[in-house]
Amino acid sequence: MSRLSRLERMTDSTRGASPIISSPEIFLIVSLVSMVAIVSSIAGAPGPLTVHPVNPRYFSDGTCKAVYLTGSHVWNNFVDWGVGDPPPEFDHEAFIAWLKEKNHNFVRGWVWENTRFNETSQVTSDWRNAPIPWARSDQPGAHDGGNKFDLTEISQDYLDRVRERCIAYGENGIYVGVMLFQPINYGKKRGARLREEEYDWWCHPFHEANNINGIDGDTDNDGQGWEIGLLPDGGGIQEVFDLQIRYVEKMIDTLNDLDNIVWEIGNESRLISNDWQEAIIDRIKTYESTLPKQHLVWKTAMDDKGQNQYVNSKLFNSNADIISPNHRSVGDYRNDPPASSGAKIVMPDTDHLWGIGGDVSWVWKTFLRGNHPIFMDPHFGGPWLNLPPDIPKYEKLRNAMGHTLAYSERIDLASSVPQESGTAGPCSTGYCLFDRGQSYLAYQPESGSLIIDLPTGEYRTVEWFDPNAGTAVQKGQIKWEGGERTFVPPFDGPAVLLIHAHSSPRLHDPFDGGR
Repeated sequence: MSRLSRLERMTDSTRGASPIISSPEIFLIVSLVSMVAIVSSIAGAPGPLTVHPVNPRYFSDGTCKAVYLTGSHVWNNFVDWGVGDPPPEFDHEAFIAWLKEKNHNFVRGWVWENTRFNETSQVTSDWRNAPIPWARSDQPGAHDGGNKFDLTEISQDYLDRVRERCIAYGENGIYVGVMLFQPINYGKKRGARLREEEYDWWCHPFHEANNINGIDGDTDNDGQGWEIGLLPDGGGIQEVFDLQIRYVEKMIDTLNDLDNIVWEIGNESRLISNDWQEAIIDRIKTYESTLPKQHLVWKTAMDDKGQNQYVNSKLFNSNADIISPNHRSVGDYRNDPPASSGAKIVMPDTDHLWGIGGDVSWVWKTFLRGNHPIFMDPHFGGPWLNLPPDIPKYEKLRNAMGHTLAYSERIDLASSVPQESGTAGPCSTGYCLFDRGQSYLAYQPESGSLIIDLPTGEYRTVEWFDPNAGTAVQKGQIKWEGGERTFVPPFDGPAVLLIHAHSSPRLHDPFDGGR
């Protein structure tokens, strides 16, 4: 089967015979192309995200700019889910418009590997998932009532959808973490008291009843398929691993030309899958090294009993470029996020910290410690949680992510470092991104003043921002002879303070409003 997507096939019709071009015209065109290439190589041209060469806490898009990512993500933006066969289609255009309105620039692209949720005690007792990465055969008899899967065939419908949606994100200035695997579908959730037919595994293509290839992902016959998240020499299955690598390479072939993606290995796999994840990471890097573009790889929190700090050490010691820790670690990513050292790009995700949780204060603390906060958002895809669609706390959180993105573009992020928790630094509260003598972006999580230790100089911008109201309420300028200075916000409650020196580059017009 051809791997051309529908988009590629549509462009084929425009590739007619080349017009006749004379030699002088060819020379001129070649010369212009060469000049553009030289200028691009000097100035830097946008491309896939890389780790910023000067400040590795952040991304680079191929220019000198440091890129900060933040945003909401939902469970069903790649795979539709809900009651019905097929399930209702997700309104992707509305989702993108909503992200833009919130000033978000990152989403996770969620994959599901099972075709049906069967937990009879849940709203999802008969929810379907489609399309998924593998194609069905013409043989009936799968547990979900449909045809069995042919695991040698990757679903072109799935590939086309992921490509089209990644392109749509990119056209709207949004980066996407493309999730490759969904290990939580390989068995039952910890502590869940379910019958075997209620496990996610019951309707997984690698269940022996659901495919025509003779693949049995449950070699120990415990009714779960954790084996498919293991390496062949570590309790896994060689045939399964080969099929997984084939799928990963097919995804890479489909998306390699796009600049706005990073690869996520999988969502909350168990700790026993660590070596399997590392093997997938290494394969992605090796395979993409032979292709025109290379993309960063993201490894997210693993589910171990209590999600202890040992799991986070596996993340920080990984070959991945980006990590999402859990909340039980050396640092408290829920309440007092550690300052990023730059050893990895750290993207704390509420999905791995609470499930659904977080607030405005969490967003600002996380951002000002050099991290990239993202939110597992129930707004579009979570009716099974029985949550009302608009919870004020989460609406403010969404807005706060957009506000932090706006402020990240008003300072020289490449030169800014976060203040360490509990250490002497320029800000009395400990939450500050600063470029000493040039810019300070500080957060007071409580009511009251904050103290900034400023070098001698003139500071052209002193701006207060109310993170709950989403408005900048006062601006001014100061001259200072050096040392600690107390700043009192003109309103009660949490406050953000932006200070710019006169010599600091004017990166943007002042942010005059909010949501």
